[in-house]
Amino acid sequence: FLTAFSFSLETMTTIGYGIPYDSDAFFSGCWTLPFAVYCQAFFFIVANAAFLGIIFARVGRAQTRASQIIFSDKAVIRCVRGRFFFSFQVAEASYLH
Repeated sequence: FLTAFSFSLETMTTIGYGIPYDSDAFFSGCWTLPFAVYCQAFFFIVANAAFLGIIFARVGRAQTRASQIIFSDKAVIRCVRGRFFFSFQVAEASYLH
């Protein structure tokens, strides 16, 4: 079991295989090193999931962000160097500024 677990752990964390020439090649039969690597990998998987969840929750609040952006009522078409441009104003209505 320890050999199969160590092989799976090395594959998941992309540590590398080395040269497994016998059943004792993975971590030399030591159980504490695979446990430490497993805990580290588990922690980083959970941390990545938490950070991505926070980022998506922050970005995904479109309703609160939409009420903070104000567009102008009027627009202008102007000619600059022979080219026409459509212009309007956008402002942020944040109470923090």
